[in-house]
Amino acid sequence: MSIGNCPNCMLDNSIRRIFWGLPLEQPDLEIYTLGGCVVGPKMPEMKCIECGWQGSKIEVNKATRMRRFTWTDQDAPGITILKKFKITHEALEALENSKTWGNAQSFHSKYSPQSIYGPEGELNWLWDLSWDSLEDMRGDFYANMGGGVPHKIIDELIQIISSKTTKKLTSEFIKILEFRDE
Repeated sequence: MSIGNCPNCMLDNSIRRIFWGLPLEQPDLEIYTLGGCVVGPKMPEMKCIECGWQGSKIEVNKATRMRRFTWTDQDAPGITILKKFKITHEALEALENSKTWGNAQSFHSKYSPQSIYGPEGELNWLWDLSWDSLEDMRGDFYANMGGGVPHKIIDELIQIISSKTTKKLTSEFIKILEFRDE
């Protein structure tokens, strides 16, 4: 299972997510490497088990796109790549207005979706990422126990992002078909 390419050595099977803290049981070493029990802000997220590089998932994603020559709209503005799931302000607003968020009374009184997943939020490392599949996105959202976010809220956000991505792709596909028919 390849998570991406190492920005240093460019190997595609050597990147592991760093699991910080004390796990209750041994994590899958094909996906994770243990980072230590001390957890703090701005800790590296990924590690290459071959060359020892440590850094962010953003760096791994950029190296992977360069290696595979696949670009996102961040690389080439105006070009949309199909099925790229991403957190947006619109999705976070929809989450805040959802029943699931409203039902998590003790949780939503302390936080807002922006304060968790937004560009300046506690889990802001997720903000700049994009995923090719819902399962990849779910895996990152659930990593390290979801950062304390209840599973129902995580699942609701994934559902909202999936729905908004599908609607966006449908409207773009219709525009492409209309352009072809002209």
